[in-house]
Parts: sequence; structure tokens; C-alpha cells
Amino acid sequence: MSEEQSETTEATATIGRSPGTVYVLPHTSDSIPEFLSAALGRIDPESPSVQVLILTADGENALAIAEMAHSLNGATGIEVLPATRASRSARLLKARPVRAISGTPEELIALVSASALKLDELRVVVIAWAEDLLDQGERAVTALETILSDAGKSADRIIVTRRISKPIEDFVERYARRARRAPMPMDDIGTGEIPEVKYLTTAGIAKPASLRRLLDELDPPSAAIVVRTAAGEIDAERVLHTLGYSGEDSPVTVVRGAPSAAVHTIIIYDAPVRRSEIHALGTVGAVNVVTLVTPAELSPIRELFGAKLSPLNFSAGTDKLRRRDDAMRSELRSVLSAGIPPREIAPLEPLLAEYDAVEIAAAALQLLERERRVAKAAPPSMATTPAAAPEWTGATSKLFVTLGDRDGIKPGDLVGTIAGEAGIPGGSIGKVEVYESHTIVEVPAAESEKIITALNGKTIKGRKVAVRADRPKSERKSSEGDSRGGDRPPRRTFDRDDRPRPSGPRPPRAAGDRPRSGYDRPRPGSDRPRPGSDRPRPGADRPRPSSDRPRFGSDRPRPGSDRKRPGADRPRSGPPRKGRPER
Repeated sequence: MSEEQSETTEATATIGRSPGTVYVLPHTSDSIPEFLSAALGRIDPESPSVQVLILTADGENALAIAEMAHSLNGATGIEVLPATRASRSARLLKARPVRAISGTPEELIALVSASALKLDELRVVVIAWAEDLLDQGERAVTALETILSDAGKSADRIIVTRRISKPIEDFVERYARRARRAPMPMDDIGTGEIPEVKYLTTAGIAKPASLRRLLDELDPPSAAIVVRTAAGEIDAERVLHTLGYSGEDSPVTVVRGAPSAAVHTIIIYDAPVRRSEIHALGTVGAVNVVTLVTPAELSPIRELFGAKLSPLNFSAGTDKLRRRDDAMRSELRSVLSAGIPPREIAPLEPLLAEYDAVEIAAAALQLLERERRVAKAAPPSMATTPAAAPEWTGATSKLFVTLGDRDGIKPGDLVGTIAGEAGIPGGSIGKVEVYESHTIVEVPAAESEKIITALNGKTIKGRKVAVRADRPKSERKSSEGDSRGGDRPPRRTFDRDDRPRPSGPRPPRAAGDRPRSGYDRPRPGSDRPRPGSDRPRPGADRPRPSSDRPRFGSDRPRPGSDRKRPGADRPRSGPPRKGRPER
């Protein structure tokens, strides 16, 4: 290849593939503005088409990016549409112009397939935390590769990752060759020493409450609350004002960046993004450095701080709380290991359709703690009385319920219904036997009529129920052969041998004394004259035709039978027929 041809090939490759950018950032909400501002800055406001496409691993990240774009640009700036559902996003794309959209590769591919999303005028494609997308499985990776192929080579690629690894290097080489690396926290060495940092895990919406708890537990003589965002600054100042830290001479203040003066305690309200921020905090010389982190931020924060990060352990109050929780878990573990009888599980089954199992367990623990507090505060004579009603030990009776397994009935359904409708404690209900078409329930004998009255006509799982006292097996067997149904008395049976017989020999019966059956037996009233039988019948004196004339049957001649058939007297030719004499 000549020198001119090689120069032409390099120029073509440079023009055909737009340069990309790689950001190495922790997966936190505070890291989003680092790459989002650069992507939204490429949008042309005059064009109504989609120009920025942001690919995320799930819908939560898509919503976080859209919320951050709104906080950065305000209500009148460029917004990012979160494509959490393809059908909803398709309607919004047709209703108004959308210039930036975020979502998972599967949802965006669905929009492209429905012709709701066009990729012709894309300027920037953002892959937000590439390792999370690559870990979503083959289907998500295939959708990601399809979008990157359809987007063309003219759109810039922005790839965000937590760390540079071999799979990430291969991905960057394939879709953003010769991409430049933006300033990254891991490369920002700084000049100070990384301090020892304690962390407290909390939810994002619970950060103000966690800050208030930290200040109460640590009670520092002086402290600085380090924030990175305007929203964090507002929340921290509100907490300090509530606790009484107000005024310019307050020992606890809110700062952005490293404090300018020495303080006893530093509380990092917004998780740091760059390592230089941590080095700057190390120069202050604080005794305690504590950071608030969410569960999603814990892994990148560990990478950022390294071995200098450890969990925060509170004082005696926290230790006491932890010991109580450990004792409670040990008690639950021993009960679970011993096995739970079905009678305790059955009343809880209907609640699983409305609440999660963890919520039910938490509610049960709350009731247990309440009963313990009541028992502890009660006098000694009352404390020895059990709070729960004992199981029934008296006489029991069985009830027949007209719902069974084919109706979807479970033992817990009947136990809960009986306890709720009749006011019977669940512990007093005995064995529940569910059959194909009915159920037998064992209840206290004194409460059986009350239960029957309360349950008859009620609806369980959409079926009306009828309840009655169950009959003993002996009574059920005696009526099994009665096809008439109901509680009718058994049919009477007779035996010929049981009939009384007259004593002595039977006298002979005279012939013709008593016709038994047939035409010889006279009908009742046959000896009475019939009304009108003595009147002459009309036409009785009319002469009858002669009996010589045949009226019907084989003796009646057929018409034309006396005529000769033509050719009957002519001799036949050929041999005579079998079985017939020759004429």
C-alpha cells in the first residue's frame, strides 16, 4: 500500500467513527451531572427530533437521570423523557417534541419497532454504567448492540463505568474506538492523606433523620456538614435549624467542599465522587469523619476509600438495641428450628393475599412486644395471667360445611371466617378436614349453634356456604342407599316368610268361583243395563248385501284377470327353466 492510500484510509476511518468519551464515576446520583451536562449540551433546540439517547440498566436509573435533568435545567429547559413503559412513551413521543430520552435497551427497541422512536438524527448515545448493562443477560446485551448499530457511527458515544476492566475495554474498543477518557476520580490522586472514614447506611429519603441521629449520638463540640448539591444544603440547614444550631457563631455549620477552619467532626451528607474531595477533607485534621451512604452507593464508596472505610458503631444505646435484636432473632430461630404447627400457620394464610410475609411477621413482632410491655407493667397477680386464651379442652362437635377442595377452600379460610363472623378464638377451633366437595370442622360443642347461625348464607371465596351439624357415621351409612335425598325415614321392607299364615289346611277352590284374570273375569258393573241399549240402531232394518260377493282378501278377483295374455299359447323356444314345468 502506498503512502497516499494509507493516509486516505486513516482519514476515512476518522470521519466514519465519531470520537467517544469514557467517564469512570461511582454509581451515585451525584455522578449524573458529570456526564449528563455534556450530553445535553449537544442538543439543537430548533430540531424537534430525539437527539440524545441514554441507555440504563433499569427504570429506576432512567427516572433518576430524568429527575437530575429537571433539577439542572429547570422547568423551561431541556427535559429527558424516562421510557419506563413503551406504550406510555410512544403516546408522549407522538404528542409533543422530545429531544432526549432515557430507558432500558428493551424498552427503547420496542419504541423503535413501533416506529415511535427515530434514530436518524441522534447526536449522542450515553451508556450509563456499562458494566450494569452487560450484566443484564443476553437479551439486554443483544438489544444494546442493536441500538448502537442502528444509531450509526456519526453519533458520539459517552460510556460511563465504575472501573476499567477487560470487558469494558473490549466494549469501548468495539463501539467507541480511540475514545478519550474524561477526568476520573480514580485518576485524581490529590495531595493529602485519606482520613479514616466511618459510614452510616441510610435510605435517600431518610438522610435528614440520619443526620439528626448522628448529631445526637456524637454530640460534637464543633462540626461541618459537607454537601455537594443545593437540595442537600437545604435539607441539612433545615435539620440544624430544628436542633437549635443557627446563627453565624453556631458550632455546627453547612459547607460546600472542605471546611476552611479546623473542626472536631466532619459529616459528609452527599457522598463524594472524586478522590480529591477525600484528600481535601484529610487536611482539616478532624477527629471524626462520617459519611452517609445509600445501599447502592456503598460499593463504589468502598472502592473510593479503600481500606480506610469502616462502619460506624454507636454508643451504649445502639449496643443495647443491637443486643435486643440479636436476642429476638435467636428466639425466632429456635422456634423455626423446632417447627411451627399448622394451627398457627392457618390463620395467617388469608393475610398473604393482602400483605407481604415480612410485613405480617413484623406486625406479629409488634403485637408480641406490646403484650410483653403490658405484662411487664401489670401487677404480679395480673402478670401471671396469660394474655392469650388457652386452647379448648372441653367437649367438641363436628360441623359439615358444603365447600371443599374443588371450591378452593383452605383450612385457614374457614378458621378465619369462623373467628371473624362468630367471634370464636382461633385456638379453640380443632381439626379441619378438607375433602373434595365438603369440609368437616371440629368446634366447641357449646358454640356449634352460634357458628352455624353466623356462617349460614355467608360467602367464602365467592361461594355461598351452608353449615349444619355433622351426623355420625352410623346414621350416614343407613341413609346412603336412599336415592330420594334429604333426611327422609328409611323405606319399609317386607319378607314373604314374615307374613302371618292361617292355621290348618287350605280349603280347595271350586272351579269358576273366582276368575283371576283375562276376559272371563267380569268387570265391575257389567250386569247393569247400559243407558239407551234398548233403542233400535239406525239402519238396523236395512238389508245387507249378499254374502256371495267377496268384499276383500284373496277371493276377490282382480280387474282383467279373465283376459288372456298375448302369446301365452305359443310354445317356448330353448331349454326349459329350472324349477318350473314346461308349458
